[in-house]
Amino acid sequence: PLIFDESGTGFRLSLSGAQGYFGVLADVVCYGGTVAGAPPLGVLCGPSWMLAHSDPHLPLRAGTASSGGRVLENLALMARTALFLDGVDPHGGHSVGSGTGRAEATRLSVTAEYTSMHQRAAAWIAKLNTELQYEQLPLRLECEASIWVIRFEEAGRYHWMYQYVLVDEGAFLVWLSPGRLAFPHERSSAELDELHAAFLRAAIRMRAEGWWPAPAEVELNADHLIKMQIAKEVVQAVGGRMLVAALHLLPNSVQAKLQA
Repeated sequence: PLIFDESGTGFRLSLSGAQGYFGVLADVVCYGGTVAGAPPLGVLCGPSWMLAHSDPHLPLRAGTASSGGRVLENLALMARTALFLDGVDPHGGHSVGSGTGRAEATRLSVTAEYTSMHQRAAAWIAKLNTELQYEQLPLRLECEASIWVIRFEEAGRYHWMYQYVLVDEGAFLVWLSPGRLAFPHERSSAELDELHAAFLRAAIRMRAEGWWPAPAEVELNADHLIKMQIAKEVVQAVGGRMLVAALHLLPNSVQAKLQA
């Protein structure tokens, strides 16, 4: 079966999630807790014959004795679950209203809103990439709809430091998974401008503090060369410590002569 794991993206891509965005219907979709603001809820959607395939008498479902918990007693969780189920379209995705005309109008309105959000994210990232390129900084941002990533264009030992410098500069990001971020649509234009400035400040600071060498000073520009350099440094460090330890095992008279 084709399984979509949307526990990180949820419905950020479109009204029907990744299925609607890419035009591919999955057999099973895992939404996790993204359906209602990340509560302790695991949502797995699919046809009943597939979800009940392992044991037709105890199909995978919430709030039953087989779940091993007291889910039904959590009223807040049940309310969120009911809200999600009320919006589920049996043909895939979410329904957006009752009545054919009203539902279609609402669907078109929501689709236009998604398009506007994606265009806003793309414009923000394109502007930031232009300035990063102008400053000759070794990173670019890439996005797909509202999901974006930071790409480093050159191999380096200290790229991992950038996320900490970003936080120190006041850029607090929404991580969906390692390397995947959510575009902050809830922020105002002024807040996005500040985030833009924080990205630039952090990148310029990385170079100024020596974590990224200037373009003219770059010598190692391949992963395997960097790995070889790190291996050489490790061997030198371990060898040095072993030599010191061996010297300490010598008689004091011999150590005194060597120090002299």
